[in-house]
Amino acid sequence: MSIEAERQVIGGLLLDNETIDKFPYLSPEMFSDAHLGKAFYAFMVGRKKREEVSFLTLAESLKTETTEDDEIFAKLKACVTDTYTSSQASSAARIVWNEWRAKRYKELLDYRMVDATRIDDDIDDLLSGLTLLRIVPSQAKTLSQIVEEYQGDYFCERNIPNLDTGLQQLDEILSGM
Repeated sequence: MSIEAERQVIGGLLLDNETIDKFPYLSPEMFSDAHLGKAFYAFMVGRKKREEVSFLTLAESLKTETTEDDEIFAKLKACVTDTYTSSQASSAARIVWNEWRAKRYKELLDYRMVDATRIDDDIDDLLSGLTLLRIVPSQAKTLSQIVEEYQGDYFCERNIPNLDTGLQQLDEILSGM
């Protein structure tokens, strides 16, 4: 199921690059297919640079010495043909997110070796890992989204007049600072 969902995410992004804003909680390492993860990263970079990512530019960015062009085009074609609308990408992104969370959950539980001398630390590590997995995707925001949201309030130039200290000589020395 995951590979179809991953294809739908990339297909939705190919149909509409702006769709990436609907799932800021996804990251390239959440994709089980390395090429699709790399494709998702290309969309993230394109969004950051405010550049459109097309089928051809995406195919070009996925080229490696060991990957044939036909293989890349076949994967991208499958992404487009598996996706009918860009809105499908949102539900597919939830599937990718949940499958990644399930995998991480299993890793957290399988990795644990109980050591009586470190039991408190082990419990803290496990709880921290589980807490991170509980973050609701709709609440997660990227740094660029946070900056965009608050830019008008905090990131604006203001004309602040010189500050008088009350000490005339010091004011003259420091004037213009």
